Order: sequence, then C-alpha cells, then structure tokens
Amino acid sequence: RRFRAAQLLTSMFCHGEYRHLASNLFGLYIFGRAVEEQSGSFGVVFAYVFCGLFANLASKLLLHGAYTSLGASGAVFGLFVAAALTKLAPDWRSLIECGVLGQFALSQVWGELAGPSRAGVNKTAHLAGAVAGVVAWWLVRRRGTNT
Repeated sequence: RRFRAAQLLTSMFCHGEYRHLASNLFGLYIFGRAVEEQSGSFGVVFAYVFCGLFANLASKLLLHGAYTSLGASGAVFGLFVAAALTKLAPDWRSLIECGVLGQFALSQVWGELAGPSRAGVNKTAHLAGAVAGVVAWWLVRRRGTNT
C-alpha cells in the first residue's frame, strides 16, 4: 500500500484498541481544556491538529522504511506542553497550575527520552509532538496578541 498525505491527519482519529483511545481522550480532555481556557476553542483545535501533523510528519521522515503510526499520542504530547506554557502568568494560581501541568509534561517527555523503547509505541511521534507543543503555544499566543 502506498502512503497518502491525508494519513498524516486521519491517523490522529484512529486507535488500535480501547485503552489507547481512552488514554488519549483523557489527555485531550485534561490538557486540551487547559489550553482552551487560555486560548479558546481555536487555540485547542489548532494546537491538537498542528501537533499531530507535526508528530506524524516527523515519524514519516525520521523512521525510515515501512512504518505505521496510529493514534493521537503525538498531538496529546503537544497539548501536555502547550497546556503548561499557557498557564505561565505572574499570579500565584497560574504559576501553581503551570507547575503541576509542567511537571507532568516534563515527566512524560523525560520518560520518552530516558525510558526503554516499547513495542508499538512511537517515541518519535511523542517527542516531536512535545516540540510542536512549544511552537503551537507560541503561534497561538502570537495570534492572540495581534488581534
């Protein structure tokens, strides 16, 4: 079967098993909601799609040969990071939220960097999604200051 560019998007909405779907939905709910509180519905939809596309493209380019990627984990990893960054503000409540979300995001990224490879887990997509989360946060923040 040949690769089709639409797969970079459609794979974010497919999951191999219920547990995979449930864990991604939980991350989307918790971290997507934090992004939405600060950036609105556009911000969370943009961050999700941008991070997912970036993660899938990175996987396609960096994992040579035949590869299969399924799920929204790259997009959700991006939301982990974007959610923590959206909470950066000079008030105590925002700093606590940033700390809580940030320590979770850092522990997930560190787990991917330092932890062992796991069968069926695309570490490249997870890490690329986290990097894309920084870019998405910056782009959405920049958009907000220009409007």
